Amino acid sequence: MSAEFGSEKWGTVLEIDDLSKKLNKLGIKSTNEIVVYSKTRGGWGEDGRIYWSLQMAGFKNIHILDGGIEKWKSESRKTTFFKTKYPEVTNSIVKWDNSRNITTDQLIKEFSNLIIIDSREINEYLGATKFGEARGGHIPGAISIPFNLFLEKNGTLKDFKIIEKILKSKGIENKNIKIVTYCTAGIRSAHMQVVLENLGYNARNYDTSFYRWAALKTLKIEN
Repeated sequence: MSAEFGSEKWGTVLEIDDLSKKLNKLGIKSTNEIVVYSKTRGGWGEDGRIYWSLQMAGFKNIHILDGGIEKWKSESRKTTFFKTKYPEVTNSIVKWDNSRNITTDQLIKEFSNLIIIDSREINEYLGATKFGEARGGHIPGAISIPFNLFLEKNGTLKDFKIIEKILKSKGIENKNIKIVTYCTAGIRSAHMQVVLENLGYNARNYDTSFYRWAALKTLKIEN
């Protein structure tokens, strides 16, 4: 049975055994070199979410195709309509690494020592409930940086120096300070976490994100 909407497990990365079964059926092993891509323009950073999930599963040799399928097609590269099938494998996951994730309880405990980034659109940050959230607004003290602010109009990632300037303009300069990213359900924020980590920042993704925070009536919200 799937987790109930707004519950601690709703929309979160699968538990290690369930994720391992999924990867086994897909024929994906931790020793594979993996390239993840998505539709970057107008998307939610799904490629970053998959990258982040595979990192949790102990995968090391992972890449994101910059610009996604749109850039691939714009360069007249080959595509196909046929589904790719690999032989089923066993033991896809050999190590579980939860260091890039933070739970609601951990977030509450560490709250005063964190910089929290809201990676949703500004209207969501200000209170719009576009996806069935229990309440509108944002986590108190969170800084609004929409995840796609790190992307060019063509969907490619901006130069790291430009991204660092964006962060500095928001008061984020120290790469050692602990950062937590969140969105609606941990997808856009996973993409941002991956970018921040690759820039050398100490960042974790709040996987249950605003769905869970808003569902817990005892937790404060600003708008």
